[in-house]
This record gives sequence, C-alpha cells and structure tokens, in this order.
Amino acid sequence: PRATDAVSYKFSLWEGTTAIETNKSQTDTFYTAASVLTAGAVYRWIALPVSSTGADGIGCDTLTFTVSPNGDPMANVMPAFQTSVCEGTTQDLDGTPTSGTTPYTHNWTGTNVGLLSDVTISNPIFDGNTATGNYNYKYTVTDANGCKGSDSIYINVAPKAIAGTAVAVPKNLCAGNPTTIQVSGYKGTISWETADNVAGPWTSAPLTSLNDSTFTTPALNATTYYRAVVTRGNCTETGNELEIIVNPIPAKPLVSVSDASLCQGETATLQTTNYTSDITWNDGTVNSVLQVSTAGTYVAVVNILGCTASSDPVTIAVNPLPAKPQIVLIGNNPACEGEAVAIESNIVGGNTWSPSGLTTDRIDITASGNYTVTQTTSFGCSAESDVFTMTFNAVPPTPIITVIGTPPFCEGQTIQLSSSSIGGNTWSNNMTSDTIAVTTSGSYTVTVKSANECTA
Repeated sequence: PRATDAVSYKFSLWEGTTAIETNKSQTDTFYTAASVLTAGAVYRWIALPVSSTGADGIGCDTLTFTVSPNGDPMANVMPAFQTSVCEGTTQDLDGTPTSGTTPYTHNWTGTNVGLLSDVTISNPIFDGNTATGNYNYKYTVTDANGCKGSDSIYINVAPKAIAGTAVAVPKNLCAGNPTTIQVSGYKGTISWETADNVAGPWTSAPLTSLNDSTFTTPALNATTYYRAVVTRGNCTETGNELEIIVNPIPAKPLVSVSDASLCQGETATLQTTNYTSDITWNDGTVNSVLQVSTAGTYVAVVNILGCTASSDPVTIAVNPLPAKPQIVLIGNNPACEGEAVAIESNIVGGNTWSPSGLTTDRIDITASGNYTVTQTTSFGCSAESDVFTMTFNAVPPTPIITVIGTPPFCEGQTIQLSSSSIGGNTWSNNMTSDTIAVTTSGSYTVTVKSANECTA
C-alpha cells in the first residue's frame, strides 16, 4: 500500500482480533513479518502511510490472506550453489522442489538461458559446448497456491583439456629396449598411464621427459600399453591408447664347423644347428649353411621380427701348402732283379712314401711299381710328388755248362762245352756262341744276358 506523500509506513499484522505485530515502521513499501505464521490461519495486513512531517496519513490499506497449510515451496538446486564444468561437456541441473502445494510451475532465468535445454522444467541440462566463462541462473518454483521459492547456481565453464595424439617411435621393439612417445596437439599437463592390455587396469606410469612433448619409456620386456592423461585446471581428457609391441630376443645361433683349420684350396662347412632359416652371415650370405675357403672370423646372425642375436665367432685358418716334392733316383731304372736301388725326396723331413707308408727321406726299393712321396706340414697340409715308376727286369735262368764227351780227356784232344741257354751267352774266354771247343785245361764259365740287359 502506498500514499502519494508517504515517506514511510507503519505495518500491522492481525489474526482475527489479535494483533501479531503492530506499527512496524518501514521506509520501504515492502515488509516481511518477523513472526511465524500458523498454517491454515487467516491474517490481515494493515499498512498506514506516514507523511514527511511525521503525521499519520489519512486512510490505510488492508490485505487479508490465508496461510497455506503446506508452507511455501522450497527450491534446492543441485549441484549446490556453485559448480564448474569443462568446455564441451554438459551438466544436469535439478531444482528438487519440496513443500508447497503441487502441481508446481518452474522457471529458470539468468545469463544466456538458451544454454538450458528447457527453462520450464525443474531439471534442465546445461550445455557446456560454448565459450568458457561464468553463467548465473535462478530457479523459481511456484506452487498451486501461488507461493514461490527460489535458489541460484553459479556455473563456471572451464577450458577443456585436449589430449592430442600420441605416437610411439618405434612402435615395435625388441625386448630390453625403450621407445619414445611423441604427443602433438595437446593442451594441459600430461601424466601417463600404463597397462598390460588395453582393457586395463591402468596405473600411473612415470616416463622420462625429453622435452614438453617427447617422452621415453623404461626398457620393456613385454607388450605394453600407454596413454596420456591431460589435465587443465579441473578438466581432464584421456588420449589414445598406444600398443607398444615387444618381440622377444631370439636364442643365440649355435654353429658347427667341419674344420676350423684348412689347407689352401679346401672348404669348410659352417652350419647353424638350432635354425634352418632367418640366418645371415657377416659376409652377407643368407643361408643356415655357409661354405668358406677364406681365412677369417665368421658370425651367424638370426633375425626374427627385427630382433637379432649373434653366434659366437668362428675363426677359420687357411694354411699354405708345402712345396711339391721331387723324387730323386739313386741307381738305375730300369734295374735288374736283385740290384740295389734307392729313391729319395728333395725335401728333408715331413715325407711319407706310398705305397710303403715309410716316413724316411730315402727308401730302398726292390720291386717294380709306382711310387710317390707326400710332403706334410705341421698344419697337416700336404703336397704329393709326381708318380715315379720303377721297373725291375727279370734275371735270366743261371746257365748250365754241359761237357760233350767223357773225361778224362787227353792233351791235344778237343772238348765241346755247351750252355743250357740258347743265345745271349758270353764265355769266360769271350766266346759268344752257345757251344765252344776248348783244348786247354782250365776253368770255364758262361754268362747269359737277356734282352733287358740282365745277366746270370
């Protein structure tokens, strides 16, 4: 109630004929009773204007009302009073009215109510997909009796965290090695999580920072997952999961060698006994078997899924061959059976004769055949002479002298002596016929020579 010249008012509250509050002076045109009103009771307000001179105004105004038995409705906005949401997210609001008399009507007012899904319901959704900043909203609930209650909420839209994109270089590792993770396009502070599989559980993974966007893992021995968790204020975002594939180191190749000490011109065979494929030798050969004739150190490397292991080194020695020996004849060739003949090597020491197996530098020979000598060094390397062919010719049968006639013989008588060998005879008196005539006493012999110049 107002009076045109009133500067203040005296308010009185009556319940029937009982004064509850009287002459409460108030310069404002509104007054709130200090007394607790009784539900269902009928009350009457009386407002008396007071002039600038302090005189009561002429006339007053009255208002009769009944207190609702349910009380005023109460608004309790949840989340309570102040909340913060991250840019790009939404927030459920709930006025949760109580008391008063249903049905209620609802109304939301404040900063940019267009961000609320519906201002006429108690539980609209605030759309945080907007610019960052502060937003104030008042929720007013009115019950069926026109009684009102209200509550407010303060919403801060904070800049969202951006996880960006993480990549691992390299993504495939061999056991016992770290990898480097690079993150691009992120906003906020990075922390890391790790897991044994993509389903988790995820735990904190402190990584070593190389710079603001590059990190290195510890040495890994099994396939491991990483992801970045980026925090910006109270906002977080989880980045993409990185699968770091860790392949095992293969077993060391085991190498067998046919002979580690070669002679010039020989070949050794090196072979991995525990692999038949995926082998590369340090000379570039790709095979599990390697033939070598050159001195050097050889290593077999196995490569499985990019992970390698090397064999123990195998050293191959190639030793020089000795000079080719020459056979020197001491005697005649051909010779006659029973004659003394020797052959010797022109190299002193290291000789082995064939076929006898003798190891002297010189040997005596008595039979026809092929002879060689082999020179062998301390490394077991050898050189064989050319074949020496020796011939022993047969000696003719010993001739038998036959006396033709019956002794004794008389002086002046001619005696015939005959050799049992036909041809090739030479008598001690230098006669060369098979039969000779002698007239003088004495000793006579005959020597027979074969076509091979052997005599008896």
